[in-house]
Amino acid sequence: MSVLSKQGAFSTPANAGAFYERINREWHKPALQFFMFIVLAHWAEHLAQASQIYILGWPVPEARGILGLYSGPSSGWDIA
Repeated sequence: MSVLSKQGAFSTPANAGAFYERINREWHKPALQFFMFIVLAHWAEHLAQASQIYILGWPVPEARGILGLYSGPSSGWDIA
C-alpha cells in the first residue's frame, strides 16, 4: 500500500491499517497507560539519580539511578 505525503510516496505494511485502527480505538487506553508507565519510570530513574548525586553526595559517574545499582559499570550503550 503506497501512501502519498508532502515528502513523497512511501510504503507501509498491508496490515498496518488494522493495527492503527485497533491502537486508536479499543487498545487506546491500555497503550497510553503502558506509555505513561514507561515515561514515569524513566522520570523516577532521573529523580533517583539526582538524589544520589545531591542528597547522598555520590560522584556523578557512580550515580546511575536504581537500575544502575543492579547492572555493571557499562551504561548499555556499548551493546549498540
